[in-house]
Amino acid sequence: MMTELIIIDGSNYIYRAFYSHKDFKTSKGMPTGAIYGFIKSMQSITKNNPHADIIVVFDTKGSSFRSNVDDEYKGTRAKVPDDLKIQFPIIREACTICGYSHVEDTLHDAEHKYEADDIIASLTKQHIDHYRTITIYTGDKDLYQLIGTYKNTTVRVHDANLKRIITQQDIIDKFGVDSSKIREYLMLVGDHADNISGCYGIGKIIASELLNTYGTINNIYKNFNKLSKPLQSKLAKATKVLPKMQELVALKFDYPCTDIITPVYSKQKFEEFCKQYEMTSLLKNKIICEL
Repeated sequence: MMTELIIIDGSNYIYRAFYSHKDFKTSKGMPTGAIYGFIKSMQSITKNNPHADIIVVFDTKGSSFRSNVDDEYKGTRAKVPDDLKIQFPIIREACTICGYSHVEDTLHDAEHKYEADDIIASLTKQHIDHYRTITIYTGDKDLYQLIGTYKNTTVRVHDANLKRIITQQDIIDKFGVDSSKIREYLMLVGDHADNISGCYGIGKIIASELLNTYGTINNIYKNFNKLSKPLQSKLAKATKVLPKMQELVALKFDYPCTDIITPVYSKQKFEEFCKQYEMTSLLKNKIICEL
């Protein structure tokens, strides 16, 4: 059994890099903040985890299968800025030059695409028992669903906001439930970031109290007669939307991951890349294959 696999939510880190280095441009005006910040983050992760295997997962352009479930899914998100859009292919090129394995959904058409979260979940499932530890680098709470110990493998999340491994207490403090209940918690309360409505009238406090008392949504309904009349009324209405909420919130675990790109690091190409995009300060830090 190998020691550690790190799975990086590449799209999450790209957005963070872009907004942290928004004013970065070449002398010709080419935006480079996302490229620079992303590579810098990768170098930092590599330096701190020299013996880990690393896979970067990207979202693919366009909608996903969830948009077929609800055409309002992620409908409130702002359009991707043009200055960021042009950096996406260059970041993928950087991953290849630097020798980082990376994957996105290349197997499905636009209406059936898997999101990065689903590929991360699938990679995690496929590598259980191959690694002692699987660490997911992300700022996305949806992936908290994966935290736990499975057979001989511990799955954990390095939270991009907290800049450390998230604990069960962190999750309980924020949501009122532990990681094992996050999926059903989101089914009940929804997810504003993804424009998922949840169940009308059921907020964070009610959802966490119900799940902590009864464990699962199924058990909540088994104990329906024990609940107050107002809560019974809300839950009766919720039965109409819960199947859709489950489809929107639940991660998929069946992406085959047969299209992972596993490149070889090229020091010469990396030097040329950094000079081309005027970010030679990155040459001071070592790349994964040099460690």
